[in-house]
Amino acid sequence: MGNHPTPELMKKSILYRAFGIGKIPKHLLQIIEEEGIVLIDEGISGSVVFRNFRAPGRRHGYCKKWFIGSIVLTRKHILTFQFSKQIIGVPLECVGFV
Repeated sequence: MGNHPTPELMKKSILYRAFGIGKIPKHLLQIIEEEGIVLIDEGISGSVVFRNFRAPGRRHGYCKKWFIGSIVLTRKHILTFQFSKQIIGVPLECVGFV
């Protein structure tokens, strides 16, 4: 992760430790570093729960999906990644932190 000292925030997934699953993509890390990283953590386990979910061809009364990902807080954005795909990217002024 470059030369950013990262405290041990959350326990790392075994897939992250063995294969690097859940890392931030290198091409995005460079852009994120330019914004100024406040907090970063990779290789953390998470889950998404679907309740009464409906979509064309899909219905779930209850479904839980596990994943390994990462979270980044910069001076401008909150970003989360599922595996290496960005799933949330919200400017801080939309959240009300600015």
